[in-house]
Amino acid sequence: MTVTSIRENILEHIRGTTLPLIDANGDYNLSLNTISRVFKEPKNISSEDYPYVIILDDFRTAYTWLSNFEYTTGQTQSDVKTGMLIGLMAYVQIEDPGKVDLTGLLSTECNKMHSDLLIAMHNDVSLGGYANSGMALLSSVNAINLATKFTGAVFHLYSIKYDFAPSNSVT
Repeated sequence: MTVTSIRENILEHIRGTTLPLIDANGDYNLSLNTISRVFKEPKNISSEDYPYVIILDDFRTAYTWLSNFEYTTGQTQSDVKTGMLIGLMAYVQIEDPGKVDLTGLLSTECNKMHSDLLIAMHNDVSLGGYANSGMALLSSVNAINLATKFTGAVFHLYSIKYDFAPSNSVT
């Protein structure tokens, strides 16, 4: 019997259910063209693939033993800031304005993406029931003209809490 880890279920829920909510309808400004779990630099992304979001999960996660061979991510069940870390790297792109842009078009696009990611991730803080103890945004940063001109990057770092029991084949 193959067991799918809670960690994998969370990542797939974000990729397949949470981020597709960003579709330029309702509360969302943008519509995502690509959602990936494989890192790519902006210079390797085609224009038609923007806006582009990458789910990153290669961060350190601490665990605490609870009882009866159960564990929680982080130091305590109640501290939502010390869970499994998930990064969302989002790239946006604007058309060449043809002149010096003093209005902050790229910054505005980054801020739209920031807002959309925040709304989508908080739409279902239990992430389909896999994050039973909650989720928190720990930090965010925007970068303009990061690697290629007229391209912006938005990075969010989330802490996602969950409990698991390896003795019950739940990891």
